[in-house]
Amino acid sequence: MLKNLQRKTSSTSFIPEIDGLRFFAIVTVLIFHINTALFKELNMSATEMTESLGGRNEIFSPAWWLIRLDLGVKVFFSISGFVLALPFIMHYAGLRKNKVDLKQYFLRRITRLEPPFIISMILFGAGGYLLHNNDPRELVVNFLQGITYSFVLINGEFNPINPVTWSLETEAQFYILAPFILILLLRIKKPLIRFSIIILLLFISGLARGYFLDNNIDHLANSIIAFLGNFITGVAFCFIYVFNLKYFIHSKEAAWDILGITSILIIFYFYKPQAAISNYIIFNLGVFILFAAAFKGKYLNLFLNNRIIYTIGGMCYSIYLLHYGLAIVLIKLLPDFGCSYGWNLIISLLFLVPSITFISAIFFKLFEQPFMDSKWNKKLDHLFKKSKV
Repeated sequence: MLKNLQRKTSSTSFIPEIDGLRFFAIVTVLIFHINTALFKELNMSATEMTESLGGRNEIFSPAWWLIRLDLGVKVFFSISGFVLALPFIMHYAGLRKNKVDLKQYFLRRITRLEPPFIISMILFGAGGYLLHNNDPRELVVNFLQGITYSFVLINGEFNPINPVTWSLETEAQFYILAPFILILLLRIKKPLIRFSIIILLLFISGLARGYFLDNNIDHLANSIIAFLGNFITGVAFCFIYVFNLKYFIHSKEAAWDILGITSILIIFYFYKPQAAISNYIIFNLGVFILFAAAFKGKYLNLFLNNRIIYTIGGMCYSIYLLHYGLAIVLIKLLPDFGCSYGWNLIISLLFLVPSITFISAIFFKLFEQPFMDSKWNKKLDHLFKKSKV
């Protein structure tokens, strides 16, 4: 079953550590949004929820950790930075024969990611119409703006069809910019100058993020301008990884496990307040260390290389597309247990995490995995021509 659910790549190389990091990112986001669905279902405000769990300012309070779990989205951004930079940097380092074809690069982004995204938007749009009698004209507008990755830029708010798709819009903006940023960086021969530019981009992006948040510029607060630093962190690690490949592939050390745990504490502690430039920089430094520990840690690497872990991580796109909408629906099926909010949350997690994962696995198998074949569109075109004959 795990073999059938494993992510297919167009590349000959498969890096389980990256899908293991995807597991970390999707689990944090999944718990965050199940918690959100629960307190909304109970007609509680976010403040009431945090107070019931010990308050948001005490590190030993469950609420302190819960309100930070959406940091997984920013880890996803760094993973995207690494993945998109990898073929460019490997070619530059002489480890990849073929140069990246920009036409195929953009075509691959569309043919790989757009079909499951459109299918999920149709499902949730239809659900919104059938269950809530939403205005069909408004649904069509939201749908079209959503699948063209422009809703937040136009409206300055999240798409009501599926609010979590805001991050896909940010990802799409980076997909467009990434080749040009990488070509520019690779033209710089001196590593010191290259990394100085990377740090400068990180700093500028952090300042922009803080400015947009402080001034409630919602149209740009979730744009690539505000999050470029997260993506560029993945790019920076990719440079280190490629040029030190033997170091990262071979011996694993327990000291890196300690650094990995420390990095997780760092990214949680410095995640908020998000408008602070110091937090932005230290958070991304923590992500950078986490990436290194994922490859070098003795036990962390063993965990991330577990087949169950990296298989679930490989399904993260399907899980991300579906998880919040499913949580909103499935939470209504749970009875009122008459217990504290904390116990309600534990029971909800025990029911919803496996349920959402199972449903997402079906979606992945039916609507995402087929599009992982880089030639699916050509095969489909050939099938149509053959049927006409």
